[in-house]
This record gives sequence, C-alpha cells and structure tokens, in this order.
Amino acid sequence: MQTFRMTRELIAFLKNEAAAKGLDLTAYVNRMLDGVRTWFGLPDAASHLLEGDREALKMGRYEYILHVLLPAPLGATGEGPGVRRPRRRTRTEEAVIAAPRTRRTVALTAQPAFEIGTSPERV
Repeated sequence: MQTFRMTRELIAFLKNEAAAKGLDLTAYVNRMLDGVRTWFGLPDAASHLLEGDREALKMGRYEYILHVLLPAPLGATGEGPGVRRPRRRTRTEEAVIAAPRTRRTVALTAQPAFEIGTSPERV
C-alpha cells in the first residue's frame, strides 16, 4: 500500500472522471497509471515502436506522450477540432486520379500502413 498527497482540485477531477466511467477512485487511478506504463493496451508491435522512438528521442514517458499528442489539437489541419489530415495517396492512387477517365477499371495496389491514432480511409 502506498499513500500519495494530492490537491483537492486533482482529487475532485479524478473522482468525477472515475464516476463517469463507473469506477471507484482507486480503480480509476490504477487504470490510468497502468495505461501509461503499458502504452494504454496497444498491441505489442505498436508499443515497441513507440518505446523505441521515445528512447531514440531521449524523452521521458510523460514528455513523449505530449510530443505525440501535441500536433493534433493545435489544428494541424487548420480546419478546427475533430478534423484530421487525410493520409497521403500512393503513387498508384495518384496515377489513377491523373489518368484520363475511360471505361476500363484500374486495380489499386496494397494500401500503405496508417499512422497511429488515425483510421484507414477507403479510396
């Protein structure tokens, strides 16, 4: 058992967050701290990539999480909240778009992997 001192403001915040999730305060704090430790349950491959990048940048876990999260909410797209940059098109997709419209169909090749935090889009 370990005891920590926290401000009333922080405890009130944590209690509200825990209640919104239907958890008691201890369960909520343990879940959040374990999430930081385990990269929030991401698959091992993603966790290893993040950990390798963090170590290469010589950042602590807290600083690295801020580093990864910072660009999105700052309006990286310039279009406001909830808008994400579309992924870059592959050369094959660019060729299909640039090609004159004909009745023949062109098959697209394999899609590139998508970035963490985004979802693949259909073409």
